Amino acid sequence: MYNNTEYGFQILYPQDWTFIEGDTKPGDYITDIVVFEPLGEQGKHYSKKVTCGEVCLAITTFSSTLGPSTLQLWSDDLYNGQKEQKSFNLLEFKTDSVNTLGNKKALELAFESKQGKREYVTKYMGFLYPDPDANESNTLFTITSKTRDKYSDQMIPLTQTMVDSFRYTKNNTQ
Repeated sequence: MYNNTEYGFQILYPQDWTFIEGDTKPGDYITDIVVFEPLGEQGKHYSKKVTCGEVCLAITTFSSTLGPSTLQLWSDDLYNGQKEQKSFNLLEFKTDSVNTLGNKKALELAFESKQGKREYVTKYMGFLYPDPDANESNTLFTITSKTRDKYSDQMIPLTQTMVDSFRYTKNNTQ
């Protein structure tokens, strides 16, 4: 089990996976908390531009420079940002889904996309941070799973099991 006391969460991950903590691009509006990847071919990185390998589960925060946003506005922003990609194919889009991340209201966005010739299935799930029960926040806490299509039959259920194990442990008054 991975336990993060700074952001207040726990998540299970397979023993044959590795994790990398820390922000890969300090100073931008995205803070990488931790990235989980399998060892071997599935964890291989083909580009230095992307923090994930062929399969990964990343936990990050997005910070707004425009002020507090609602979960609906965060959802729309993520959707519109991805929709601009040439090879974007929407699979799922939900806002204010309950029981998706530790019984908190969360957004869900799943899509297929390409990076070069490789096809991926990516799923974002997120809630307002630090208080998931707030109506708006400057920060969105996200869990993103990315799986190359040729590994998806095996890895999508595994990353979903990881997401299902997620527990938000931070006291909402902090």
